[in-house]
Amino acid sequence: MSTNESKNLPQKHEETPSVRFLNMVIREYQGAVSDGIEMSPYHRKLAQHLFVKIDMALKEAEQRRNPDKQKTRVTWQYVNMPKLALDAVHAVELGLDGLIPNHLWPIAYKNGRTGLYDIDLRVGYAGKDYYYRKMSLYPIVDIIYELVHEKDRFTVVKKSINEGVESYNFEIPQPFDRGAVVGGFGYIMYQNSSMNKLVILTEADFAKAKSAAKSGDFWSKHPEEMKYKTIVHRTIKSIVLDPKKINESFAHVESNELLSYDQSAEAAAEAEINANANTLTIDITPENQQQGDGLSDEEKAEILAQEAREAQEAQRLKEQESTRPGPGF
Repeated sequence: MSTNESKNLPQKHEETPSVRFLNMVIREYQGAVSDGIEMSPYHRKLAQHLFVKIDMALKEAEQRRNPDKQKTRVTWQYVNMPKLALDAVHAVELGLDGLIPNHLWPIAYKNGRTGLYDIDLRVGYAGKDYYYRKMSLYPIVDIIYELVHEKDRFTVVKKSINEGVESYNFEIPQPFDRGAVVGGFGYIMYQNSSMNKLVILTEADFAKAKSAAKSGDFWSKHPEEMKYKTIVHRTIKSIVLDPKKINESFAHVESNELLSYDQSAEAAAEAEINANANTLTIDITPENQQQGDGLSDEEKAEILAQEAREAQEAQRLKEQESTRPGPGF
């Protein structure tokens, strides 16, 4: 066959990482979640958003590792795609969007057994809030999260014979000098207001959360942000979930979160908080000789760096929430 003839034949093109990722997610979706049902355009869009988020995270990590490079090349061929596709399926099934702040954080680390990079999809506080609301047995109107400072005025209104709705009164008389944080609360507002639930956290509750996180230095440097996150996580646990809505994706994401926290729990104090968290890098160089059963200090620190960025976003949201009125009952 002549060269000219071969040029006229259809050429086989290698799939781009985005196409390969989406195709693998679709296959996993049809097999693991919907038993052959076609993936909806909405879920395809979420999968594409997730790819963009992961791709951005890998590029930023590689750029930090090699700041002198003019162009960063993301090594997707060294990512454990089957694992990632399965995790992605369950994330998109829950409606988690990688491009919404604090829905999902992709964390990459080298798997010493496979020589590939596993990417954990860590659910942020906004993502947890989102799918817990959706899975509530009783329709939720809104959830309010607040830190209470020593100069604020906060009182509880308990449900009783004379008071049909559990509620609270919250005033901030000195918004620019509120003093130290003394507690916090979450308030779940249901369509049936008689079911409204107030969750109160004290400084002792925050101390327990700090101890359980095994990241004392991190809490010391970002106390309000971490306390706000604790309020969100503690409040949503009070939501009564609908057994008809609980599915494999919920179980998968919740169990993955526990495993991820176990992997990062042993990070040394110096690795938990770096003087400049944004300079922490993920090594995505394909060096098969790199081995190890767990995460390196740097990889563990990257997980906590993501937590720092999430905490900063929580602080921004907290400041917005502080201007909202109370329930007004």
